[in-house]
Amino acid sequence: MNKILLVATLLFVACGSTQTVTPTNSSSDLTTYEAAKQAINSGDETKAKQLFRQVTKIAAKDNLSNQELFALGDSNFFLQDYDKAQYYFGKYLESNSNDRDAICKMGKTKFELEFYKEAVSYLRKCHQNAPQDAEISYLLARSLQKGNQGVDKEALTLYQTSSEAGYRLAMLELAEIYRYNKYNGRAQKLYEDYLRLGGKLQPQAQQWLDAQKPAPQPQPATQDTVEEPQPPVQQQEILMVCPVCGRLGEKDSQLCTFDGEPLEPLN
Repeated sequence: MNKILLVATLLFVACGSTQTVTPTNSSSDLTTYEAAKQAINSGDETKAKQLFRQVTKIAAKDNLSNQELFALGDSNFFLQDYDKAQYYFGKYLESNSNDRDAICKMGKTKFELEFYKEAVSYLRKCHQNAPQDAEISYLLARSLQKGNQGVDKEALTLYQTSSEAGYRLAMLELAEIYRYNKYNGRAQKLYEDYLRLGGKLQPQAQQWLDAQKPAPQPQPATQDTVEEPQPPVQQQEILMVCPVCGRLGEKDSQLCTFDGEPLEPLN
């Protein structure tokens, strides 16, 4: 009887040993991650998506390395699984709290999740290290606007910085802000710049822009040569902001609509 039990035990151990899971090759996974980033740079988003999906499979591993945590965060961000991206970037930042790329990525992730107050914290750190990054300037401005439920002086300056760098979304948002507050000359110029860069306006904005253009003047039939009409010279409009809350004020108004304080020119 004991011999039978011994043989059965040996057979069980032998069978169990054949089911050992082969560990994931970390080097291979990171190579796949780099290939996915190269696919993005070359414009092949379909291939990039396939490769990023392969990278996410390493989540089943135990004891993920820092490189793997970042790769998982970045891969899930591209795949728009922002909850998972937030988790892995958070784990990575626990031991790499000063990594600028991870801070910026976490800021973008928080923005996509609409956690605007948290996004501001990360994006502001990111912006301090790269103040000329037009995308980060835009995202920080947008997060401030959403979190504060209004455009203050800081957000306005960030939108302007991003817009001047040619970032289209910042141009469009800033044009909308100016139009809403009746700074028509500034809004018109930004809309036109946005269109020149290949943007497309919503019907309401396009109708507003068309209405800003002067109607063509009828030409006298008796004249052989007619001078081309010159567009009116647009004077730079002075922006008025509230010195207390920093919000942009409506053109030609005297008081802030938020707290009733007298508006002052923005230097």
